Amino acid sequence: MLFISHDINIPNNKTIDLTTSGLQEIVLQDGGSLTFGSNAKLLLPAGAVITLEGSSPQISSSSNSAGTLIEIGGNGVYGRAAGGSNGDLSGPGYIDENSEPSGNPVQSAPLPVELVNFVGKEQRGSILLSWATVS
Repeated sequence: MLFISHDINIPNNKTIDLTTSGLQEIVLQDGGSLTFGSNAKLLLPAGAVITLEGSSPQISSSSNSAGTLIEIGGNGVYGRAAGGSNGDLSGPGYIDENSEPSGNPVQSAPLPVELVNFVGKEQRGSILLSWATVS
């Protein structure tokens, strides 16, 4: 997992290939941002997720970038060549390899449930957890 809490700029025409890194998540914390120069690229392995925690723009690019700027598992998820835009993205939300390259991250919200009971006990060398929720 990679946490970004400050500004990261990927220069013009630079490709950062992390497809064989095993990296599974990039978390853009509030105050962190990822800015793409003209035709810069970030390539991530299949199954990777980019989580956006802040509400200010956290992913942005040069307005003249024509290519796919972020690929996850070979799927273009951000950039004009991926069939979307290269406008600013902000959270909270996430981007994964199944995201539409529309320029909007999937919004995540807490589930409307309340934990009403939680029990943990040892059972034959293991831990047995049980819980109950209501909505």
